[in-house]
Amino acid sequence: LLNDELHRAPQLSGIAIIGTDGEVRVSAPATAAAPANVLDEAYFQRARDSDGVQVALAERDPSGGEAKQIVLSRRISRADGRFAGVLTATLSRDYLQLFFSVLRLGEHGVIAIANNEGTILTRRPALESEAPRTAFAELFADWLPLASSAVVPLRDERDGELRIIGYQRVEKLPLVALVALSKDDALADWRHTTFFQADVCAGIVLVLTFLAVLFYRAFLARILAHHQLRQTVRELEEARIAAEELSRVKSQFLANMSHELRTPLNAIIGFSEVIRDARMGPVDTRYRDYAGDIHNSGDHLLRLINDVLDLAKVEAGRLELHEEPLDLRRLFLDCSRFIADRLANGRLEFTSTLPDGPPQILGDELRLKQILLNLLSNAIKFTPPGGRIKLSAAVIAEGLAIAVADTGIGMEPDEIAIALEPFRQVDGAAARRFEGTGLGLPLAQRLAELHGGRLAITSSKGSGTVATLYLPGRRVLAPDNETTAAAE
Repeated sequence: LLNDELHRAPQLSGIAIIGTDGEVRVSAPATAAAPANVLDEAYFQRARDSDGVQVALAERDPSGGEAKQIVLSRRISRADGRFAGVLTATLSRDYLQLFFSVLRLGEHGVIAIANNEGTILTRRPALESEAPRTAFAELFADWLPLASSAVVPLRDERDGELRIIGYQRVEKLPLVALVALSKDDALADWRHTTFFQADVCAGIVLVLTFLAVLFYRAFLARILAHHQLRQTVRELEEARIAAEELSRVKSQFLANMSHELRTPLNAIIGFSEVIRDARMGPVDTRYRDYAGDIHNSGDHLLRLINDVLDLAKVEAGRLELHEEPLDLRRLFLDCSRFIADRLANGRLEFTSTLPDGPPQILGDELRLKQILLNLLSNAIKFTPPGGRIKLSAAVIAEGLAIAVADTGIGMEPDEIAIALEPFRQVDGAAARRFEGTGLGLPLAQRLAELHGGRLAITSSKGSGTVATLYLPGRRVLAPDNETTAAAE
């Protein structure tokens, strides 16, 4: 990020971020020459102790450049106002020299930028020595306190030559722009030229300062945006973990509750069956009917509890498959026999078709029967008398497709998603006429996914529904002729 900003600001030769302890955290360009600590540097101390942009001549460039560089620095504060570090930008000497080169100062002319104490920060022509230097001490001692700009004749302490000095204090910065001309060069309209050149220097510094301030604001905004993004990501991750833990606790609770309910319920079903069938001796007909109702209700409740328990096990990751090769024809026959009475009571037409030489499938027999029976039960439940239900299988490129199709009441496309959610039922008058907890399809979908497959549902309101179980190719085995013949 710092390198990108540096490339967009040719007036800067280096950028650095300094910690509260004076350690240089990061700089651009990144060089091994960057100082480890600049706690004693004036640009760090001034920025630390006051707001606004500070300017100083650096003994050590924080970005690893040459010594004696002009460094702009500004304090970085936290939201509560506490000191968080310093952002520095080193002005490029070559860039300043390029600006100075457009001014015609004559053979002995000098243009320079100094601080308020008289230390020359940069000048043209450049001096051979890079040691701290001062010039025109009388100007800074006697004239600068009295006027922010003036033109005065002074003798240069270095070569003894009398020069006409024009200076201009830079507004809002501790800098002074100086232009010094020899007497001969200054004779021709010297005042106009001097003020013009001093204003140019002041304008250059102001432009550079303005750019540095813009850079600081943009950089600070990026830092804040990055911090806010990380905070948002962290909060979302914490919310995700909390939701997963809540789901796990819910599934564990349902599993424990279902176990606690099944134990007494099995006893109720068993004793009601004994009374219904009069196994212990004669029982009044009314009591046998009552016992039959108790047995049927208990059996229905047990099936619902088993569905809740199975769904809780799946969501908790505790349901294991007991896989074995299964004959597809036998699987279809078992399911057909189980629903035969319900088909007859509902006056429904049922057909079952298999591909030629039906293959074996690798899976958990109990869970695959549970999937098919849930799909068939739904078809019976929502198909009016006189309707048709078809159970079929086909070998496809994906593996094996087992479909349950009916001519029932059907669903709208947006209702399918509701039907696949646990404990949800399609909101319709027809749906409310039938029993159920809304666990059949969600449980079938989870069990299909445990087998590496998927459950797809297509439906049209008033035209029926097709629920298709897709099993992957790795679960489709070659047919076992002996088993198939026995099933027939």
